Amino acid sequence: SGEVAHAALVTPQGAAIGDRILLTKGIPIEATAILAREFPQELKTILSAEELRKAADYLYMPGIGITRDAQIACKAGRVTAMHDPTEGGLAAALWELSQASNSGLVIQRDKVPVPPLARRICNHFQLDPFATIASGALLMTAAAEDADRIVEQLQAEGILCADIGSIPVAPQGVWELVDGERIALARPARAEAGDRLGGQQISVIVGVAAHDIGEEAVGCHLQIVVGGGDGDAPVGGETCGGDIGIVQRTGRPDAGRVARQIDEGIAVALAFGDPVVAAG
Repeated sequence: SGEVAHAALVTPQGAAIGDRILLTKGIPIEATAILAREFPQELKTILSAEELRKAADYLYMPGIGITRDAQIACKAGRVTAMHDPTEGGLAAALWELSQASNSGLVIQRDKVPVPPLARRICNHFQLDPFATIASGALLMTAAAEDADRIVEQLQAEGILCADIGSIPVAPQGVWELVDGERIALARPARAEAGDRLGGQQISVIVGVAAHDIGEEAVGCHLQIVVGGGDGDAPVGGETCGGDIGIVQRTGRPDAGRVARQIDEGIAVALAFGDPVVAAG
């Protein structure tokens, strides 16, 4: 956490007509790691031992942190908006960015980086990479005249970055450009992983306090908690008893402590707040 001068703050509200849409690293990084760690035996049927290890290590390489991406981008050119694709994946993040900035976004699906390993895992579980939890990527908009320089600087620093679209209109909405025509991009109702794999294996929870987390989630293998922050313990061992607990966007400086309250297995905490930029 930290403080930043108001003039230096970059939020999702700043996107404007004429901007380019940029994405770092690719999608869905976090989902790839989660699935590799949670279902190694099943994935051994389609992946080699080295591929499985690499997928599990996506938490660290390319990693789910976005601070460095943001800092390099802001130094390279005029970044007008930033957002982090988490719950609902890139598709949800694009819609959230559109609504926050009151802008219309047009993307080209074939420009969005999806690592071959991530695509194979998504295909196996019949998941849409666009709608699957995608922490690790940074979604940005940038002034058109600076976009190429931002992409080049990130690439020079070893961070993949792609120009995936533009903002040509003011009304809210997200479209794909297909054969020269705009096709509306559906907004996911929930994360693909939770929808396709079922509550006994994965539970996707959206809420702002402990009372929003249903008892039916207790004991499932994987729990993704999005929200929280207005109670003393929005996430605790008594509500997250699964093998893996992921505390997302808690809005708390002590997210690490909150994550450690999850009993049994792995706890991954993502706390946002940066002395230079703010994403989310």
